[in-house]
Amino acid sequence: MSDIVVKQKIDRAPAAVARIMFDPANDTKWIDGAKKVEPFEGNANATGTRVKRHGAFWGRDFAWVTETMAHELDAKFAFKYVEGPMTGEVTYTLAPDGTGSTVTIRHAGATLVMPGAEAFLKRTLQGDLGRLKRLVEKQPR
Repeated sequence: MSDIVVKQKIDRAPAAVARIMFDPANDTKWIDGAKKVEPFEGNANATGTRVKRHGAFWGRDFAWVTETMAHELDAKFAFKYVEGPMTGEVTYTLAPDGTGSTVTIRHAGATLVMPGAEAFLKRTLQGDLGRLKRLVEKQPR
């Protein structure tokens, strides 16, 4: 089982980061593998809400479903994979850092069977945070 943690400083307050990061409708704008998010009913941040996404990795198309486990306004969003090829739990945390935020993604409990998969996932998540940083910092203060 893996436990991968990546961090990124973003020059915006946690509320500005959360508006984009915690809304699954924005996933295709900053998550490399996410190509489509199906509409969901209700509040995606409510515990138990399920969201279906479609994407591709290594030239393969697939879909996965996540279920929200926890949400703390402008501070934490956690979900688990409940359908699809991925396993584990993902937690996004935001902490005030001067005039900005330290953003952390923790992907825990994944079963990674291919050699080098953990390093690949860590690089992918760090790239996602870089895209999130650029997206959020383009927004007006």
